Amino acid sequence: MNAKIAEVERELEVADLDSKIETLRTARNKQALWIKNYEDELEILRREVENVEEIRGALPPDTKCWKRIRLEP
Repeated sequence: MNAKIAEVERELEVADLDSKIETLRTARNKQALWIKNYEDELEILRREVENVEEIRGALPPDTKCWKRIRLEP
């Protein structure tokens, strides 16, 4: 019975599960940070769009802008 336990312990050491789990945790944390940064940047862009829409809404309706610049393709 002790031989089986020793064999299983050796297999666990060879598998190096602790190191693999730590690597996966690090990757998960890094990915969560990327997602948070993406969401923060998206919120900033949404606020900027709202600001531009407010500025456009504040302009007199008869004002013509003959030189149009496309901001997005």
